[in-house]
Amino acid sequence: DNEWGYSNRLVDLAAYMKTRDDAVAPCAELVEKLKTDFKVPPTRDLTSNAETQSCLDMASVIVKSGIDLKMLAAYAFNVRPLPPANIIAAIKNAESYVALQSCPPSHLTVVFPMYHEQNRARTKEEHPNGQDIVRNKCMQLEWLFKANPESTWDVIAADDGCDQGSSEIVKDIAAKSGLSDKFSVVHIQEAIDKEIWPAIQQPTDSRKGGAVLYGLHVAHQRSTELAKGKRHLVIYTDSDLSSDMAMSGSLMEKVLCQGCALACGGRYGMQGSFLVKENGATGHPESHYEQPNVLHITFRHFCRMHLLPDIATLADTNVGFKCYQVSDMPALLPKMTIYGPAFDMQLLLASLVYYRQKTGKTGAELIGVCPILFVEDFAESNFTSNETDPDASYKAFVRMDQEICKMHEEYVPEAERTDFAKELKPFIEGLDVAGYKALILKIEERLGRRLLFGQDFTMAELKG
Repeated sequence: DNEWGYSNRLVDLAAYMKTRDDAVAPCAELVEKLKTDFKVPPTRDLTSNAETQSCLDMASVIVKSGIDLKMLAAYAFNVRPLPPANIIAAIKNAESYVALQSCPPSHLTVVFPMYHEQNRARTKEEHPNGQDIVRNKCMQLEWLFKANPESTWDVIAADDGCDQGSSEIVKDIAAKSGLSDKFSVVHIQEAIDKEIWPAIQQPTDSRKGGAVLYGLHVAHQRSTELAKGKRHLVIYTDSDLSSDMAMSGSLMEKVLCQGCALACGGRYGMQGSFLVKENGATGHPESHYEQPNVLHITFRHFCRMHLLPDIATLADTNVGFKCYQVSDMPALLPKMTIYGPAFDMQLLLASLVYYRQKTGKTGAELIGVCPILFVEDFAESNFTSNETDPDASYKAFVRMDQEICKMHEEYVPEAERTDFAKELKPFIEGLDVAGYKALILKIEERLGRRLLFGQDFTMAELKG
């Protein structure tokens, strides 16, 4: 005890608490000021151009304030209740901006697949689900690249065989907006005509994956013209605005400055990740529990754990926000044999094999992961369940699980295949949509929905 009769540990704790409170106070004040000045709503409306702009404007205020970004993020991401989603988005964008400032000059190509995007391409005034995706993606990138004036960017929309005129609509929007020098459209039919992947004989043989891969191929073809000698990176993303492209600097910095071979965003499964729904942002692990597809993704991760152990530690392999080096595309793209949603995992596996041989590094050293804010958007979705097909998610996820089985055959040597994997694989391959749906509903009935990645099952449980 000290001379006043108090424990020195209590005195030290009091001093620590005061120091912490003094550091937190400016963060709390800035969050409240942003909330007031920008009249921030509790959640995110992707159809509101004003909100999309405000996320960038608030990020600019944060950067110019000179506040300690790590302290601001530590406060805003952990205080309860959480700040409004758009403030968290602005902090993520500010982190990305500062990250890009530290990078050497480079060129970034953004690729997104496009199928039945005729509505999201329009503004909200033109269609209730309009997100003005062309202008807003370009606006986000234009804002970000002010952080590094010697760096440049472009966007490629890869048409996956849309029969609703998406290509012409987005090209017209780009032309009228003065973005034709930054925005271009390619079509999966071009890949078919060039016989790049012989298995893609018609547009319906591609389901998102083929379009993205062709976009990556075109980015490499144009690299000399686009990058002009600078490092050339490519990020592929989704067609909607769920992932703010202003966060791209965080992925780029992982590759350009930290020595990672590639970088991935993380929507869930890690601290600092946020999912946004109608009630606002939710962090980990609540965001995982609240996902509509929580049982699907938990079961998919179970399949990865046993059938693809090299990527078993990655919680979010299918996020539409990944960064690769364009110079490595000729080594990676010919290896691709899956052209549906699970192409993500195959590209990751092919990349790990390639980079391990090239560098001798481990998977954890090769892949940089950045927790991101992701806005759930099921309107106009071509992937998950909607009012026209309540079984769409079951169809999509059983297909992905069965594609994991195909990748197991290709990437896991016979000597490394466990007895459990040898029993699990034919079970998964034998599931039809009805059987998979019954299995998921049975898991929910027995265990509920609060299942985290790492949840294991026995074959008796699966077959019972």
